[in-house]
Amino acid sequence: MTAQHPSPPFDTWLWMQAWSETWCAGLDPAGAGQRLRAQRLARLSDAALRDSPFYRQRHPGAHELADFRPVSKAELMAHFDDWATDRRITRAAAQAFVADPERIADGWLGHYLLWTSSGTSGEPGVFVQDARSLAAYDAIDALRLRGAGAGQASLGSWGARQRFAFVGATGGHFAGLVSMERLRRLVPAALAPEIRVLSVLEPLCDVAQALQAQQPSVLITYPSCAAALARLQEAGQLRLALEEVWMGGEQLSAEQRQQIQAAFGCPVRNNYGASEFFTIAWECAHGELHLNDDWLVLEPVDERLQPLPVGEMSHSTLLTNLANLTQPLLRYQLGDRVRRVAER
Repeated sequence: MTAQHPSPPFDTWLWMQAWSETWCAGLDPAGAGQRLRAQRLARLSDAALRDSPFYRQRHPGAHELADFRPVSKAELMAHFDDWATDRRITRAAAQAFVADPERIADGWLGHYLLWTSSGTSGEPGVFVQDARSLAAYDAIDALRLRGAGAGQASLGSWGARQRFAFVGATGGHFAGLVSMERLRRLVPAALAPEIRVLSVLEPLCDVAQALQAQQPSVLITYPSCAAALARLQEAGQLRLALEEVWMGGEQLSAEQRQQIQAAFGCPVRNNYGASEFFTIAWECAHGELHLNDDWLVLEPVDERLQPLPVGEMSHSTLLTNLANLTQPLLRYQLGDRVRRVAER
């Protein structure tokens, strides 16, 4: 890497630790998973109250998660310089960095990765990912999201034979694009697969033409885009032999799933994620979403931000990211509507 493009952050020890702990929690979620969740929550609370001026002033004497008042994106962005536990992190410096699209996936301040939210809720966000949170996302991706028994292709187990096509938001430091570029840089060239990045804002016919030329083995995109491409495949205007379709960023309907599977004749993998936590829930081989609740706390709430019982659709959702100790998120108003089900 040149001085203009410093390597993305990667900590071997944190990476190995995250993988081993995620593996153990998957084997024993009620035991190891709950213990890890409690330990991470205590560590996060301590770090936030000790090293974040924003949380220290806002929650003096907090002990339990419920002691932290829900916080919005607008409030955190307004207090950005007092939010992080690393005093070098400022909004002006972060925004100057993400204003340059040539620096996507570059390491920042020697330890961090930056990505932004699209601002669909009205307030764009800038999020600092430390090596610990990136290690957690890598472990979840490989061991759960891509390791649930539906297929063989995996971003966690790269192979030169694989051809990945990512059709998504480009032109900015968006989480999906930054993550793809980070992994491309971290994997040795001899082991890296072919990766093609296409903008979802390009005309559909142009996207289809590029995919036809590449013939990817794995398509990564949003459900609406995958459904549109599936219609072209059904009409004979697109001829792809895909091994898997990976989707996220939007709700996947039953009709879309059926159409995409029928058109491409391959497994469909869905996930629920956000800029604030890359993979909130992963889909098992039965098509159900499972919360990564050893790495995060997700609270469905009503319009008064009060907890809801299992089975009710929420008005909003509060997210606590247990992995990121640099830019703490405790009871963050994610805004998504979710419903927990009682079944295993």
